Amino acid sequence: MKFTSYYAIPGLPNYAKKRLEPADMIKLTAKFFNLTVNQLLSKHRYRELVIARHLFYYYGRAIGYGWRTLAIATGGRDHTTAIHGYKTIADLIEVDKETKKLYDQFYAYMDQQKYSVLQAADLKEQRA
Repeated sequence: MKFTSYYAIPGLPNYAKKRLEPADMIKLTAKFFNLTVNQLLSKHRYRELVIARHLFYYYGRAIGYGWRTLAIATGGRDHTTAIHGYKTIADLIEVDKETKKLYDQFYAYMDQQKYSVLQAADLKEQRA
């Protein structure tokens, strides 16, 4: 018996190959950290805001976004800010178990939410 992939069925959307838009990622990041989008995009450098932004950069790079796109999505910052945030959180993930655990939870949350966000976008597109 030959196995037919779920994604090979005509008419079913393949959300596995799609990625979240940066604006949706910002909203989900803010929701995960119990922040508002305005707080996340603000110039403030409180630790909880910085960690949230850095995890946003790390996740964004993991799914294939460029530095400039990620930096602009976080309030028009320079691409070097995104690079610094990425390197900082990458180093922390390697040495700090709590940060690694937080990233794993964040990544799982983003992946879980990805399908509902993409599905909602498809429904909105179909209605238009």
